[in-house]
Amino acid sequence: RYLVWQSQYWRRRGVPGPKPQLFYGNIKGLNSYHYPMPMKIHDWTNEFGKVYGYKDGVRNVLVISDMEMINEVFVKQFDAFHARRPPPLSHDTNNSPRVHLFESQGSRWKRLRALSSPSFSIDTLKKISPIVEDSAIKMVDLMEQKHGDGKSFNVHPFFCEFTLDSICRLVFGQKESTMFENHRMEFVQSV
Repeated sequence: RYLVWQSQYWRRRGVPGPKPQLFYGNIKGLNSYHYPMPMKIHDWTNEFGKVYGYKDGVRNVLVISDMEMINEVFVKQFDAFHARRPPPLSHDTNNSPRVHLFESQGSRWKRLRALSSPSFSIDTLKKISPIVEDSAIKMVDLMEQKHGDGKSFNVHPFFCEFTLDSICRLVFGQKESTMFENHRMEFVQSV
């Protein structure tokens, strides 16, 4: 009786949504290899409207697609609604010393956010822009050298090299571009 009562959480509150299964909620409908979760959420939004609820196993999840309501919740009443849904296999987000900015909640999130905010200021981004631009120009030059004949080619390896090159130059202080010569690429691809 308790499981049936729990499965009707949203229905008791008058919130529309997909009918959950007794033990799993809506988790089987969400976790499909051939139809990803964002597509299912999109389908449910079209079916049930801009605000609806579903069961993610035992968790109750409220989906809000109305921009005015999102602004109200995340901007105007941020102090009351600062928490995000924790990952399913996460550790104690309040007490673990390994919790990072994206997993933290409450006052810990506020402290970490205040510490990291200066890193994403306009001035800081302007400082790193020439480095990223230089790596992008080198990537385009390499594309032209290797595939300047006009035939189609796979750009994925070039963007992998560009990403690693940008990270190495910005984070590790590497001076010059080492695209397609970086010894770290094998390790990164194996991970």
